[in-house]
Amino acid sequence: MASTDLTTAPSHPRSRNLTGWQTFALTLTALWAITLAAAGLGALPSLIAPRLQLHPHGIPSIHEALVTWMHNVRVAGWPLLFAAAGLYRQRWQRQLGDLLLAISLIVNGVLVGAAVAAGHGRILPYLIHLPLEWAAMALSASGWLLASRDRLTRRQLAVTGAAFVVLLALASFVETYAVPHL
Repeated sequence: MASTDLTTAPSHPRSRNLTGWQTFALTLTALWAITLAAAGLGALPSLIAPRLQLHPHGIPSIHEALVTWMHNVRVAGWPLLFAAAGLYRQRWQRQLGDLLLAISLIVNGVLVGAAVAAGHGRILPYLIHLPLEWAAMALSASGWLLASRDRLTRRQLAVTGAAFVVLLALASFVETYAVPHL
């Protein structure tokens, strides 16, 4: 991986001259747009409504927070893992990674948006952690997009990974301790 910083021109010819913050902001905006669009579509609630059951969390515990955190790291962390492993050196790898990333963002955004629509707002008290989760997911996605285009050093990738882990830890504790309980 090249030792460039976020402000230098990309070495990949199809890359855009976006900084790390711009890439993060665009990814986060896209994720929220997908979520809000799905929440606004009338057809989606009928697909998910029969399966939507709100289950208040039991008594909050560190164990519950850690299980939630580990699940979320698996769901949202794979782009950073792909970037760290260098799974973008071939053009087809980069394209496959980009496709998987787009699918992941769309599926996660649509599922949350459809749940909001199906729950008619009843689910909102259970989603107070969502801004943190979406920020972590956008950070992971941005890490992949920048690293796979030689726009992120190994050190910057490590810092991105650390920030990702911290954001998801905060989200897990908020989800565990601040949502409605039995």
